[in-house]
Amino acid sequence: MSKLPLARAPKTVELEAPCAPEQLHTTIEEHGFSQTVSSNSGDPRGLPTKLHWRTPTDDTGELTVRGLLGQGGMSSVLLVDQPALNREVAVKVPRTSEGAQLLVTEARLNGLVEHPGVIPVYALVTDDQNQPALVMRKVDATSWRALLEAPAHPLWKQLGGDPLEAQVRVLLQVCNTLAYAHTRGVVHRDLKPENVLIGTFGEIFLADWGVATRVSEQTPELLVGTAAYLAPEMAKGEPVDERTDVFLLGSTLYEVLSGQAPWRGATIIAALREAVKGTPPALPSSAPKELVAICKRAMAPRPHERFASVLEVKHELEAWLSHRGSQRASDRAWKRVEALQQATGLKAGREKVYRLLSECRFGFQLALDEWPQNLAAEQGLERALLLVAEYELEQGHPDAARALVAELKKPPEAIRKAIAALSDSQARSAAKLEAILTTADPKTGARRRMRIVVSVVAGLAVFIVAALVAPDLFTHRWSLVFANMVFNSILGFTWFFSGVEPARLSWLNRASLGSIVVMSFGALVFRSLAAAFEVPHLATLSLELVTLGVVGAGLGLALHRGFFFMPPIALLSVGVLVAVGRATLELYTAGVVVMLAVTAWAVRSGRAVLLARADDAGRE
Repeated sequence: MSKLPLARAPKTVELEAPCAPEQLHTTIEEHGFSQTVSSNSGDPRGLPTKLHWRTPTDDTGELTVRGLLGQGGMSSVLLVDQPALNREVAVKVPRTSEGAQLLVTEARLNGLVEHPGVIPVYALVTDDQNQPALVMRKVDATSWRALLEAPAHPLWKQLGGDPLEAQVRVLLQVCNTLAYAHTRGVVHRDLKPENVLIGTFGEIFLADWGVATRVSEQTPELLVGTAAYLAPEMAKGEPVDERTDVFLLGSTLYEVLSGQAPWRGATIIAALREAVKGTPPALPSSAPKELVAICKRAMAPRPHERFASVLEVKHELEAWLSHRGSQRASDRAWKRVEALQQATGLKAGREKVYRLLSECRFGFQLALDEWPQNLAAEQGLERALLLVAEYELEQGHPDAARALVAELKKPPEAIRKAIAALSDSQARSAAKLEAILTTADPKTGARRRMRIVVSVVAGLAVFIVAALVAPDLFTHRWSLVFANMVFNSILGFTWFFSGVEPARLSWLNRASLGSIVVMSFGALVFRSLAAAFEVPHLATLSLELVTLGVVGAGLGLALHRGFFFMPPIALLSVGVLVAVGRATLELYTAGVVVMLAVTAWAVRSGRAVLLARADDAGRE
C-alpha cells in the first residue's frame, strides 16, 4: 500500500512498547497473535500485573497512513489502517512542539473522560519521528459547523424534526458529555460547533479535548479556547470551572439562534475585548423567547449569575422541547387569528366568523392542554375572543359580545363601556317600540274606539230617520252637502263632549279616527263639486262608495287587515243603489253603517299590521 507524502505526517506508527528487562515474559499463542505478558510470581492467583502491546506474528508492526482527515493549528488527524485488527483508525499527530505537549495532555484527559459522547482513545504511541501519536476510533461524522453552513445537508432529515429542534437535541447530548466530564473534574474550555461531531447514525461526539483542563490543575493565565466564544473569565485569564462550560453552551446556543458567534470582532484582540465586556448583540426577535432566556442566563457575564451546572441547562432545554408541540399548535392557531381579523374587518357573515373562532379556540386550547403556561396561546385566545366581541358590537348584538368578553381574564374597559352603552340604547329603543306596539294592539283602547264608531253610526242613523220622515229634505242638488255638514257637526259635537284628549288615544284609535275625519271632509269637498256640476245623487253616492272601498283597501295594507272588509261591502252597496234606483241616501247610509260595524268588529278581533310585521321580524 502506498504511503501518502503528507507534511509532518509520519508514514508509520509503531505500536510495540519496550519491555523492562527484569520482567519475565510468557508467550501465549492464540489465533496467530502473540502477546507478551509480564507475570509476578508473587501473586498467589498467578495473574499478570502488566500487559505489553506486541504486533501480530505476520505483521510488520506498522499502522499505514492512508490520508488526512483534518488539520488544525497544532495537530493533524490521519486516516490509518490497523491490519492487526482489520480496521481503520484515526491517529492524531502534533504539528508543533506545543501541539505535542497538548496531545499528551489530551490523551490523558480522554482516558479520564471515557463517555459515549467522547471519541474513544485506543492508545498513546510514538510515530517514526519519535513524536507522540494518539490512536482513536475513526468515526464517520460531520461537524456541526458543516451542518450549520449547509441547510440542505441530508443529515438534517436523519436528525428528525425541524432544524431548531434537531440542534437543541444535539446540544442536549453535549450537555450529557460535559456533565460527565465535570464529575471527573475536567472542563472542556473549547466548546463550539466545529468541535461537535454528528455521526451518520445520530451519534453525537464532543471532540478536541486538547485545551481541556482539570479544575485542580489549571493554569489560569494561559489564554486558550476560541476568541469568538470565550467566557469573560477566560478572556481575562481568570480561573475557570464548570460554569465556564455553561457559558460556552450559551455561546453555541447563541449561534444557533442568531446564525453568528457572540463575539464578532474583526481581529482576535477586538473579539477578546467584546468577550471581556460579556454583552453580545441582541438576538433576533423571531427567536423563541424561552430559548432566548436560556441563552441569556447561560451567558451571564458573572459566573454566579449563570446556571450552576450544565444539567440545569439540559433541564431547561428539555422543558423547551416538551413545550415545542404546544408552541407549534399555538403558532398554527395564530394564523387562524389573522384570518379571523381579516374576516371581522370585512364584516363577513357570522357563520364564517364563528367557524374561524372555533378553529382558534380548538388550536389554542390544544396548546394550553399540553402546556398550561403557554402565554402566547393565552394571548391568542383572548385576541380571538376580543375580535369577535368587537364584531358583534358592530353588528348590534351586545348580549353576544358580553358573553364573549366574559371569557376574558381582563377585558378592556373600553369594550365593557361600549357594550353597556349599546345595551342601554337598545333597551330604550325596545321600550319605545313596546309602547308603540301596545298602542297598536286592537285590545288597547277598544272601548273608546267603539264609542267613536257608535257615535258615527248614531249620526248616520239620524239621516236615515230624517230621510224617512221628510224625504223632500234630500232631493235638491245641495242636500248631500247639507247632510255631510250636519254629520260633521254631530261627529265634532260627540268628540268635544266625550272629554278624551287625542294624546291619550292609542295609535290605532288615533289612526282610525283620523281616517274617519279625512274621509268625512273629503266627502264634503267631493259632494260640493258634484252639486256644483249638478251630478245626480245616485252617481255621487256610488262614486263615494267606490272611493270608500279604495280607502279601505289602503287602510288594510297600512293599518289593520280588518279594513279589507270595506271594499266588498262598498261594491255591494253600489250594486244595491243602482239596482233599486230610489231611496238613494237611505241605502247609502245603511251601507256605510254596515261597513263601519263589520270593520269595527274585524279590527277588534284581528291584529294590526304593525304587530304582524313585528312578529315576522322576531321570527327572522
